[in-house]
Amino acid sequence: MPYTRISFEHRIIIVTLKEEGISLRKIRNIMLVRHGVDVTIEGIRKIFLEFKNTGKYEDQKRSWRPHKLNLRSKRCIRRICLKNRRLSLSNIAGTFNMMSEGRISTYAVNRILLKYGLRSHRPVNKPFLTDRQRKNGMGQKTKIVDNRRLVPSCFQRRMHISHT
Repeated sequence: MPYTRISFEHRIIIVTLKEEGISLRKIRNIMLVRHGVDVTIEGIRKIFLEFKNTGKYEDQKRSWRPHKLNLRSKRCIRRICLKNRRLSLSNIAGTFNMMSEGRISTYAVNRILLKYGLRSHRPVNKPFLTDRQRKNGMGQKTKIVDNRRLVPSCFQRRMHISHT
């Protein structure tokens, strides 16, 4: 069940009901029937203990680690990728690191590109092969027949089959 924030008014109701001596299970039923708020018993217990320890109804302030990149930097990484789709993650990270004073890893670049829907994959058609690579059959596709991968004939010539 995803976390839903309990409003300030509902927290006050939960604490006053608990201080009146009503059980957690009955408080849960009251909140569900009267107020339409589905709160778990563990959630009610945590709200009451937090009030008991701090005297406040709000959540405690949390200190998160600040983001390394802002939205503008993320868009810059996206533009670098879209300018040349053949760049590797390390090339994109290196280009961005030269442009800005911050340092970013390839993992962070990959995570940002995935959020924009840009995934890395092996190309089906390989238009930038040299003549030598084409001659050796690097651009040929393999066929799958009867759950077996058929290797192109140029690769079969390289296999050494011993006849004994």
